[in-house]
Amino acid sequence: MRSTLRIESLEARNMLTAPPTVTDVNLSSTAWDADFIDKLEGTYLGTDGFSVTGSPIAPWDNIDPIIITLDQGTTIKASDLSLSGKNTAAFAFSDFSYDSINFVATWTLAAPLAKDKYFIDLNSDGLAPVENIYGQDLDGDGYGGYGGDGNDYELRFDVLPGDANQDGTVSQLDWDAVDALDGKTTVDVEYDPFMDLDGYGGIDSGDTDIVDAHYGGALPGGDPEGVSNDAPSTSGLSNVSVNEDAADSSIGLYTPFEDYETADNSLIFSVVSNSNPGLFTDVTIDGSGNLILDYAADANGAADIVVRATDAGGLFVETTQHVTVTAVNDAPVISNFQAVPAGGDFWLVTGTVTDVDDDPEGWTVTFGGKISGTTTVAADGTFSFIVLILPVNYGKISAQTEDDDEAESNLAEYIVV
Repeated sequence: MRSTLRIESLEARNMLTAPPTVTDVNLSSTAWDADFIDKLEGTYLGTDGFSVTGSPIAPWDNIDPIIITLDQGTTIKASDLSLSGKNTAAFAFSDFSYDSINFVATWTLAAPLAKDKYFIDLNSDGLAPVENIYGQDLDGDGYGGYGGDGNDYELRFDVLPGDANQDGTVSQLDWDAVDALDGKTTVDVEYDPFMDLDGYGGIDSGDTDIVDAHYGGALPGGDPEGVSNDAPSTSGLSNVSVNEDAADSSIGLYTPFEDYETADNSLIFSVVSNSNPGLFTDVTIDGSGNLILDYAADANGAADIVVRATDAGGLFVETTQHVTVTAVNDAPVISNFQAVPAGGDFWLVTGTVTDVDDDPEGWTVTFGGKISGTTTVAADGTFSFIVLILPVNYGKISAQTEDDDEAESNLAEYIVV
């Protein structure tokens, strides 16, 4: 009996992966003591800070970093997070970092958070969203599973400095609660981190002073701007590299910025900062949404230009335009070239050599036309040459030099008559 070998094609098997989700959001402070942060962690109040995933009130007066932990590696950028408030529509960040080993992203604010209702929105459906290595966008709903990606992660929380008992107002009750633990530190059983309003690791008069400073404070009514308005998103701006003395660069902003509620041509674009103003004569945004870079003559180096797009509700996103201007060797220039009588048939030939890149002292100037010979440039950039010119040889004379990189100057000319 003959057996038959049958070969069948295998069905393709794709690895099933869950989209990334947010596992925790913590508020922290660059001023908090390490023992205070350890106490928060030891009492299950947060990791590297105070967890606000349950939307509690944060009573400290020096909160500046926002720390978001994800469940897996992602491509995440500073521009992916929008923070909005009720009293202040939107906030800028002064720093961003991402720990790709522990999947922790940290945004640091330019100033500590004041009394307000806050709303964070982590981008999953705009330009360049948070996504994993498989291209799955953030599952902002946090349900996990397969195919639940594409929703922004959104979270409401409140900051009310001085509200030690977290009842929504700063009152005598807060002052009494803090004062009752005066002198307690993180090593004491009675210590309560909610009474340590500066996060220095000990409860003292500095904390009751914070209550006094915010006495009578309460959260505003209504919702933060971001609850009903998505912030713009950005795919970022490609690096610009040009040579020194290049023509203006024009970078369109409509494509790399997007907002669901506001049309591109209704977004308000602005230049927030420029790390190297001397590299440009002007940096502007024209009426057609183009970033115009007008390069300064003979300037070279690098600059980071922060560009912001603001929507109709006041929410904004920022990205950085990196610019590199490569130095180009400029040729020397001879000016003030002339010849004047020096007695008899002798003439004094003079001129000035300048070079924006180099010191011309000692360079050789070569003469031509009706005269010949060489001279050297003095320390002040001038040169001189005594030469015999008979009347029969009157006419055009010339001078030329070159720099150390053999770039030739202009051919300076003068007519002896």
